[in-house]
Amino acid sequence: MALSVTGFNDDTFSYSIIHETEATNSATVNVTGSAGRLYSVNIDNKSGSGVFLKLSDAISPIAGTTVPDMILHLAAGTVKKIDIPGGWPFTNSLSFWCTQNETVGDTTAPSGGSGNVIVTLVCS
Repeated sequence: MALSVTGFNDDTFSYSIIHETEATNSATVNVTGSAGRLYSVNIDNKSGSGVFLKLSDAISPIAGTTVPDMILHLAAGTVKKIDIPGGWPFTNSLSFWCTQNETVGDTTAPSGGSGNVIVTLVCS
């Protein structure tokens, strides 16, 4: 996994861009480090399987055990951008993981295709 977090500040808005180049079935935890709002999600699914991006308002969730707060589906080999006007508030920190199936207990890793699942989040 290659996670990068870049913060930006201007006179009206402070935000972070969280970019993960290899989202897997293991939780990428505490990516924001604090409470905030999620404004945008971009998923580039280069894998050969459909994926479910599972987002959790938790500092250290466990994939396959923790119930996600948001689940987004993406077909194999596609890109999806979701903008959230006004933002989705989270009170702890954001964490996320990807699996092939929607069920909470699923830990089946995305596989096949020409690459990884790339996730970019924009948060305040």
